[in-house]
Amino acid sequence: GVHDQAGAVGLLRAVGALSVLGTMFVLDDATRMFSDPTQLSARYRLLVRLSIALMVTAVGFAAASLALGARVSAAELAGVALELVTATLLGLAVAAVALRWHGVDEPGVLAAPAVITGLLMSQLLPRRLALLPPPGPEWAAAHGRWVLLLVLAVTCLAVASRDLAE
Repeated sequence: GVHDQAGAVGLLRAVGALSVLGTMFVLDDATRMFSDPTQLSARYRLLVRLSIALMVTAVGFAAASLALGARVSAAELAGVALELVTATLLGLAVAAVALRWHGVDEPGVLAAPAVITGLLMSQLLPRRLALLPPPGPEWAAAHGRWVLLLVLAVTCLAVASRDLAE
């Protein structure tokens, strides 16, 4: 029923959130050894690390969605995927800004709590502005808001990844 469906979506979101949190550290000093020695521009080095983060999120999401099977519809899978990609990119935007303009060497330490806080605070939004509604009438409107957040995250990442020489 609807309750089982909402529970399955909640479980998918929870597992996905763990994957998202794991990606918040891809901009830290320890990960730069893989991309900084290359001849790539700062923007492309960031893109390499963002790609790694999104792949980690995708693997966690795929595993959870396979485990849930038919209990989650295609529209719900797409909606939760949008939420997870957006949460990943928002967190990494926080990390990129901290790294670029504030010289924070380990920005994941700021980004991970920012994502957790953002997701928890989203639960306090009025119903008409909800970001994480259960499947139902508010689903489409909530995911329209996620698209706006995605645009914000991509814009912040693009600005933060500009080479100083540009």
